[in-house]
Amino acid sequence: MHSKKYIAILAIGILVSYLIGCQKNPTSPVIARVGSAVLTLENLEKLLPKDYVASATRDHKITIVKQWIDNQILFQEALRQKIDKDKNIQARLEKMREDLFCAEIISRSSITPVTTTVSDDQIKEYYTNNKEQFTRDRDMIRFCEITVADMKTAWIVRNQVTLDNFYALATKYSKKPACEPDKAQYVALDDLPEEIRIVVSQIRVDGTTSPIQTAEGVSIFRILDKPKKGSVKSFAECEVEIKGQLSTQDQTSSMEALLADLRMKVNVEFDFSGITGQTQPVSIPAVVDSSSLHAVHTDTVSSE
Repeated sequence: MHSKKYIAILAIGILVSYLIGCQKNPTSPVIARVGSAVLTLENLEKLLPKDYVASATRDHKITIVKQWIDNQILFQEALRQKIDKDKNIQARLEKMREDLFCAEIISRSSITPVTTTVSDDQIKEYYTNNKEQFTRDRDMIRFCEITVADMKTAWIVRNQVTLDNFYALATKYSKKPACEPDKAQYVALDDLPEEIRIVVSQIRVDGTTSPIQTAEGVSIFRILDKPKKGSVKSFAECEVEIKGQLSTQDQTSSMEALLADLRMKVNVEFDFSGITGQTQPVSIPAVVDSSSLHAVHTDTVSSE
C-alpha cells in the first residue's frame, strides 16, 4: 500500500515538474519554490480541478500549494536517491503512462458514461423483456415513519392518523425528516431492528402501527408495500440499475468498434502456446486468422 502511494506521489511530482519545474524565467508571480522548482500563480490555477476553478477558496488554494511543496520535497529526494533510475520504478511508471494514454484516447473518442445516452423507452423495453432478472432475493418492506420524543405525544399523533393524512402529520410532528410516500425506499425486512421488524411484519399494506419505542424515540409506521422474496421488482426500483447496464453495453459496443477500426491500422500477432496455467473458457476478440496474419494489417503504430 505504501509502495503504491509512493509511486503515485512520484508520478505526480514528475507531472508537476514537467508543467512548472522547468520555468527559468516565469512571467507569472512565484508563490512557492522548492530547490529549482517554482510554482507560479498561473500554474496554481492549472492545478485546480476544472469544475472548481471559479469556486475555489483561498484556503483551498493554500492547501494545494502546501501539497505541491510536500510533493516536490519528496520528488526531489527521490531524484537525489536516483529512484527514477530503478528498473522496477521505470516499468511501473511506463505502465502508468500506458494507462493514462489509453484512458485519454478513450475519452477523446467519446466513449464515456457522460456521452452515452440511454432513452427512457430503451430502459422500459429492457425491463419489460427481462423481468426475470429483477426478482427480489429477500422479503422487503416500504414504509413512512413519524418519530416523536415520547409515548404520550406518539399516541396523540396516532389517534389523528387517517388513510390520507400520514405525510401531513409527519411534516408537523416528526423529529425526523418527513418522507413523501412515493419517495420511500424498499428495505429488507431482516435489516430492520428487531423491535420494529416484529411489529411491522404483522401489519397489512396501508395499515399503521401503534407507537413503538425505538432507539431514536417513539415511532409510528405506515406500511406502503410488503413484497415477498421471489417477487418482481417494480420498474422504479430497477430504472437506475438498467440504465447503468445499458450504458455499459453501449460503451462496450463503442469500445469494440473503436478497437475494430484500430486493428485495421496495426499489425497484431500473438502466440498463446507458451502460456501455462489452468485451462478455462475464454472469449478473445479475433484479430486476424493464421492464414492472413502476414498478408493484411501491415501498417504499424509507433509511440514516437
